[in-house]
Amino acid sequence: MRRLTAVAAAAACSVFAAQALADGFIGMNQFSGGENVLTFNSTDMTTLSHPTADIGSGVLVTDSGGGTGNGAWRGNTDWSAYFSNIPGSSQGRALADSWGASDIKFDFTGAGNPQRVGLLLSTFPATTWTVRVYDPSNNLVATTNVTMPGQQQAVFVGYERTAGVGYLRISDVENGYITLMDDLRMERPGTLIERFTDPMIGWTNRWFYQNSNAGNYYVAQGNCDENNRGNNPCGVWITDTQVCGGGNGGPVSEIVFDPGFAAQIEFFAFDLSAYIDQRLTIYDVSDNVLLDVPTVVRTNNNCAGHRYSVASNNGISRIRMDSSGHSGGQIEGNTAWDNVEVHLAASLIATYDITDAARDGFGNWHHNYNGSIVDTGNFSANGFNFTRANYRNGAGTLNDGSPGTSVADTQLFANNADARPRITLHLKGNHFVNDLTLFSFDGGNSIPGRIRSVDVTIGGLTQTFATSEPTTNDEFIDLSNSVLSTIPTNTVVLSNFTHDGGNSLNEMFCIGEIGVSGRATTRFGLTVTGACPGNVNVNWSSAQPNVTLALIFSFNTGNFVIPFGPCQGTVLGLGGSNIRLVRTFNSGPGSGTLISNAPPIACGRYLQMHDLPACDLSNVFRIP
Repeated sequence: MRRLTAVAAAAACSVFAAQALADGFIGMNQFSGGENVLTFNSTDMTTLSHPTADIGSGVLVTDSGGGTGNGAWRGNTDWSAYFSNIPGSSQGRALADSWGASDIKFDFTGAGNPQRVGLLLSTFPATTWTVRVYDPSNNLVATTNVTMPGQQQAVFVGYERTAGVGYLRISDVENGYITLMDDLRMERPGTLIERFTDPMIGWTNRWFYQNSNAGNYYVAQGNCDENNRGNNPCGVWITDTQVCGGGNGGPVSEIVFDPGFAAQIEFFAFDLSAYIDQRLTIYDVSDNVLLDVPTVVRTNNNCAGHRYSVASNNGISRIRMDSSGHSGGQIEGNTAWDNVEVHLAASLIATYDITDAARDGFGNWHHNYNGSIVDTGNFSANGFNFTRANYRNGAGTLNDGSPGTSVADTQLFANNADARPRITLHLKGNHFVNDLTLFSFDGGNSIPGRIRSVDVTIGGLTQTFATSEPTTNDEFIDLSNSVLSTIPTNTVVLSNFTHDGGNSLNEMFCIGEIGVSGRATTRFGLTVTGACPGNVNVNWSSAQPNVTLALIFSFNTGNFVIPFGPCQGTVLGLGGSNIRLVRTFNSGPGSGTLISNAPPIACGRYLQMHDLPACDLSNVFRIP
């Protein structure tokens, strides 16, 4: 390693909060991490009304099964073993119906008809349930069957509907067993809420912790149990470190959102329980003051905090709590947060470029773009004449939050030897990209639209993905099981579109909106291309421009802590086996390549970069 040297689609759907919506059954990983989850762990099922019970958050559930023992819900048992096969399940108690055939209906109309709902099901034998989904007017919209994977193992069922879900019905035809229901999920993507439910389990895996420096006062003191709420049943005693033993500050504490996430926030609200006088200031991403409260309302009650809210068209970066103008007392340990809520912008895409675009009016289709447009020639596709052009530094139809409902607001692309469209998406900050959705409208594919496959490029790596159609209204590109989903990026390139041949207009396709689903991160991208041993390219992308980057090599992954230097204390994703600094170099415009002659000992080993001024890290990448 010392020899390294520098050298379409389909029908209208909405897009919210970086999550592309499409009607259909979904998996648990489709939820944002900020959904409301009813766990039943603090619910005394014996006190619930029967057959219809209010289980909180506006949800009613009715048991119409008619089995023996009707008149009570069965559920104060610890059913953890039945749900342990599902990573992230709360386990503990579960809502259970009576013995006999099950027929359970959840009513979400009081919860605002969420766009995503789901829950875990289990029982003793391996059982199959019929699941029916209804709209808010109680009209049936979808039906499916789900089966447990094995004895005493849970199965998840979920549904996503742009216009909202009114009811969810769970039934079976078996006789003699109960149905166990747990972790009832519901959300409207784009609205993320952290309620620190009691018991406070798993909040570090959810959106608020993952996208900020917010931590637990007790952890900062040295008690490493993130779920230790302490002496109040509501909220969390807030601190601005997530390091166990990281310490609590004095009169100032700042909760800072990660840059990519901060840029998406359009609305922020939270309940502040103050036990000392303090000033509250909220800033946008340009450090402009959005809200300044010289003296907050003291509540001295974690369960009755005063609510503060602010809207922004320039994101929200940090929330500062300062007691120095008052008593100067310690903020952390005297301040609790609860019911933290953010609304995110409709699209993760800030701007996009297109090479070989077909100008507005092609085939009498129309779209908008507010950037630079440079014509590059006149050609034809399937007998229709068009003007080819390059689009740069703009936004428009493909990221306006509307998927398009007709030829008047959907972009038509020519795709042949004279025009090979290449779409470059510039994201709002760095993200791990999970999936993409190409929206349009589809009249039984009587118009050009459906895309069979597309190449996706992230961090210099390109892979070809076949598309799927969860409904006839979209083309879904799943990156979750590919290496591309592990590379932080602020740029995604789509190219080499292939038509499915479903109609004669095989030199065209259309897109009305591109939805990107991903997790914001401060990390930047690192990839290695080429065959080892021999010449390989070490590529970096989405880094800060003109900063010093350090390239580090190790035999293994792990949690090596940098022992000295400007980034002392930074925890790498590398282990300590033969770890070494390979070199430092300037990041240039934020992307670039080191051309390397990798020896055999480097093959299959690991690299990571870090930004010396900010101590930000890249992903860890295994040398091929």
